[in-house]
Amino acid sequence: MEMDEEAEAALAACTGAEEFARVAAQRGIALSPEQRAAAARPDPAGALFFMPFAANTKAWPSAAWLPVYLTSTPEPMIDWAYVGTPGPLLDRFALRRAMERPFNRVFRKRMRLGDFIDGAGEGFAPAGLIFHTGRCGSTLAARMSALVPDVRVLSELPVVSHALALAATAPDLAGPRGAALLRATMSAYGGRQPSPRLIVRFEAHNALALALAARAFAQTPVAFLFRDPVEVLVSYQGDGGIAAAVSGNYASLWDGGELAAWSSEDLPLLVLTRICERAAAFLSEHRGLAVNYRDMPGAVTQTILPHFGIAVDDAARETMRAIAGMNAKIDGVPFADDSARKHARADAGLRARAEMHLGHAYRTLEALAARAP
Repeated sequence: MEMDEEAEAALAACTGAEEFARVAAQRGIALSPEQRAAAARPDPAGALFFMPFAANTKAWPSAAWLPVYLTSTPEPMIDWAYVGTPGPLLDRFALRRAMERPFNRVFRKRMRLGDFIDGAGEGFAPAGLIFHTGRCGSTLAARMSALVPDVRVLSELPVVSHALALAATAPDLAGPRGAALLRATMSAYGGRQPSPRLIVRFEAHNALALALAARAFAQTPVAFLFRDPVEVLVSYQGDGGIAAAVSGNYASLWDGGELAAWSSEDLPLLVLTRICERAAAFLSEHRGLAVNYRDMPGAVTQTILPHFGIAVDDAARETMRAIAGMNAKIDGVPFADDSARKHARADAGLRARAEMHLGHAYRTLEALAARAP
């Protein structure tokens, strides 16, 4: 169903099914029983966007719509959601809140990947790319950066992660086509809104394809945040998130024989090793920025944002100082340095394995961080 932008905005603002039906009726929009049911059906996990659904548009929608998921079966498709005017910090939680609105459950937009890429034109280059090991202060860096006026931060968005993974692994996206997919994704978030300065914080395992992203945005500065590997590995104990990088979208990047040689317990070590090795290799050849966790949060204003060509005024600096003292992941909780506690939890075996596999890459990253201005 086609409707004007005013009607879209009015319906998208509705948070409940009854309000949605009332506003639709006021505007002469007849909802079918199926649409009413979809408006009332909760979907907190976003499962709707994984359900079979045919492409229903070839043209990019208005700037109020943003791509939120890249599905890969039976063919790659882009799902859009009406977000309106995005805030300065866009993460999966901000998009999930928009996707939960009745409007996005009823009036879905899905596009074939080729139409998405072709509709983007030349694409849009971000101001900076942030890669990281995880558990190293990158969440705080994203939150602080979003406080600078006219800056928007994309923080670990699934569609960005999936686009990079697809560009790195799909044979038909090798070379310029994969780069065009990444540029189209950034264009949707930064090229059609008043804010021209976009900072992208990738998921930790996306650093496996750091060089590919950097080639797609050859003029965009890159920063890589890292931390003592023992501290990171202790933090990942019991959390299989980073180990998922050996399967799914990134499975084809791994050698089966290599994986078989590693225990499931040590898969986070394997992934972290490859992340650090690839970051160290890239930064050794290019003028990227390596940032040690020990230098956070001061590094955000002293090195990261200047590296991205972004100046910080006194008002933004003061606001940043306030949130730097708080836990970046838990609102209202003061920050507490847990480095000593993590080292106390590490046994001799973990320390030995970390040194054997990660020692060289970590020391290379330390040396690269030391060269920062």
